Amino acid sequence: SLSLEVGGDNGTSTLTVTGDGEITVESSADAVATAEVSGTTVTVHPVAEGSATITVTMAASDHYTTASDTISVTVTEPEPGE
Repeated sequence: SLSLEVGGDNGTSTLTVTGDGEITVESSADAVATAEVSGTTVTVHPVAEGSATITVTMAASDHYTTASDTISVTVTEPEPGE
């Protein structure tokens, strides 16, 4: 899981993958957190306070079936004075 702050640093998660299918990511709540993938690194961008689930999916290939996993994300407002 990732805990992030609005206006703070992005969160990253490096994937351990077996296979060569295309990797895609989707947020359950784009208003809270968005995500993008580059290679095997998923970057999560905090948008607003709340919770979201990032679903990471690897497409099937010649030798592997489709696989997916989730990342739970909690975004909070920064503490006053930060």
